[in-house]
Amino acid sequence: MTHTSVRLPEDLESQARKLCAEQGISFASLIQRALRNELQNNAWADAEKRLAAAITTIGRKTDGAVEANRASIALSFALVEELLSHIYPDQTKAEAQMRNVFLAAQKHYGGSVKEFLGEKHGK
Repeated sequence: MTHTSVRLPEDLESQARKLCAEQGISFASLIQRALRNELQNNAWADAEKRLAAAITTIGRKTDGAVEANRASIALSFALVEELLSHIYPDQTKAEAQMRNVFLAAQKHYGGSVKEFLGEKHGK
């Protein structure tokens, strides 16, 4: 242990010594506790910053994955539309089959596909 002196305003020293008397601890112990608490608080603050940065990174990566997924769904439906237009020369039949594809997607994949299809086709 090393010896270190600390200068405190009189009112702060008076409050600290009163607290020491109430808790039955030495003034040096109080200062040591205060320093340990401050160092621990700084460590927690650093950990919180790292956690917040990690959460932000995960959020960005998730957003990127969602966009990529939406793009692949859009491409899949565009390909199905194109394929159906070649299978059914009659546009009405092709559109009816595409509606069946949409209904099947909604049935099997739930709300997210419904929202996507509604956005894509203005429904």
